[in-house]
Amino acid sequence: MKKIILILLAGALLLGIWKSYAADETLRKDLKPVVVVSFAGIEALKKDVAFAGNLAVNADENARLAWWLNFVKQNLSIVGFDEVRPWGAVAQTDGKEISGFVFLPVKGLSTLVKVMEPIIGKTEDAGKGVYKIMVDEKPMFVTEKNGWTFFSAKQEALVQIPADPTVLLDGLNKQYDIAIRLHAANVPEKQYEKILQEFKNEIAKESKKRSGESDHEFALRTKAADYALQYITALTKEINTVTLGWKLDTEDPKSYLDFSITAVEGTQTAQLLAALKETKSDFAGFRLPDAAIVGNLTGKLPQQKIEILEMALNVARENAIRDIEKEKDEEKAKAAKQLVGKLIDMLQETVKNGRIDSAWAVVLKPQAVTFLTGAYVANNGTLEEVAQVIADEVKKKQPAISEGIKLNVGEHRGVKLHTVTIPIPTEAKDREKLISLIGDNLEIVFGTSPKSAYLAVGREPLKVLKEAIDQSVSKASQSVAPVDFSVSMEAIARFIAAYGEEESIRQKAATIAEELRKLAPRDHLTFKVSPTAQGVTYRLEIEEGVLKSISKLFEMEKQKVRVRHITDSSPLPWKEGQGKRTTDGERLVIMR
Repeated sequence: MKKIILILLAGALLLGIWKSYAADETLRKDLKPVVVVSFAGIEALKKDVAFAGNLAVNADENARLAWWLNFVKQNLSIVGFDEVRPWGAVAQTDGKEISGFVFLPVKGLSTLVKVMEPIIGKTEDAGKGVYKIMVDEKPMFVTEKNGWTFFSAKQEALVQIPADPTVLLDGLNKQYDIAIRLHAANVPEKQYEKILQEFKNEIAKESKKRSGESDHEFALRTKAADYALQYITALTKEINTVTLGWKLDTEDPKSYLDFSITAVEGTQTAQLLAALKETKSDFAGFRLPDAAIVGNLTGKLPQQKIEILEMALNVARENAIRDIEKEKDEEKAKAAKQLVGKLIDMLQETVKNGRIDSAWAVVLKPQAVTFLTGAYVANNGTLEEVAQVIADEVKKKQPAISEGIKLNVGEHRGVKLHTVTIPIPTEAKDREKLISLIGDNLEIVFGTSPKSAYLAVGREPLKVLKEAIDQSVSKASQSVAPVDFSVSMEAIARFIAAYGEEESIRQKAATIAEELRKLAPRDHLTFKVSPTAQGVTYRLEIEEGVLKSISKLFEMEKQKVRVRHITDSSPLPWKEGQGKRTTDGERLVIMR
């Protein structure tokens, strides 16, 4: 209980770092929130603890969690905490200065003061219902209004407090268990000026050309620094709110962490975020239902990023040509320069369009592993030329392997297909495992079209790639999330159980896989970017099966035999029957 109170008071002191407002009620009517911290309350905590208890895989863990929950309830009820209402902290501004307070759902301040006195010392009556207490030799002021208790490092901050402070939480207490929100648009301008000035100072230090740096490299670095400064400057004026929130959802069992941004309406940032709602992909079919890992990245580059990437490609061209010129064979160097030039030209044309569109998948099955990916490229025949050059070089140096290279073996949905077959060498490490996963040969498929490139490797890659292309064509008109990455943890666990290096690891993986199977398909770890009404949310989500398997993994680790040496004079925290005397005069204590 002491720790809980001290943590809350420390939070109030932290808010007191900023200067307080003058006790002028006409000025305080214009206060705007800058930072808001929300805790959903004891009732939400009880649900989380009960849910965590259900995840625990033995009676001891359940009993321990139940005891802790009862302890929290009993101790907080002593000081009159309302279990249902949330807790919070707020920093506010009048446009010039910042101050704030912490509020708790305490029904009786007098009871709280009495409980706190043995911990923090005697309290003083500061008048008008305000008490003064000392925390680490610093004054703290506390008052009560409408069943809420407020703490602040400055008495003036308690002159005018809301009747219902939960309105300042913007509903965060209902959306998350714990959350913090920055109202960026309300931060006083002078605070941003300090940040920008520090950033400008760092840029100024790097503004001179470095030794050995080419003109293109210097221009690229300067352009990137200017863009970063413009970007940060824009954010200080165009971002409305930034929110970080965590929730353990006990009704739709899962846990997730959100990072959300909203933009000021009518700004360029708002337009860029709004454009995320319209993202579509030519590779949506790569999200194969039986894949262990799937993902996509889709969007549009802003003009300034396009310019920076084009400059970066120019630097890459310059460096590549510099290395090629070291080649003594002039004919070979000339061919290499032409090849590099065409590749850079193709990439620059791709970047110039400003389009990002790619997807990938990994299939992990017994005796079948396949990786495939597809991406947008502005291909004008360059990829085919590169493939032919590589094939010719392999034919010269590795004629045996060149027999497995077949260009233009067919076409599917407008995609030209090329294949490479490489036999698994007899001396290959873990050859039997490799053969069981992909077959006697490593099969590679390379596909090209005027607006795309494809790659598939593994067991039956041509069949799997055609399936993904077919599904992509049928889903071409569907909107997709800008970023959507998902991992089936059961598939990963089963793969490790079959092919892990060590027996102990395989056994653990098999146990975890069985736990995940019971709750399938709720066995995913996902990361997704989702457009919202005024911005975007980045979410990392863990489903119920993964939470359960983590609990199971902890339990398996605890069941390991632990060995400790303790001197005869040391107290034994375990039963004497678990100890055995060793030859060096110490007891060997074994705990299960």
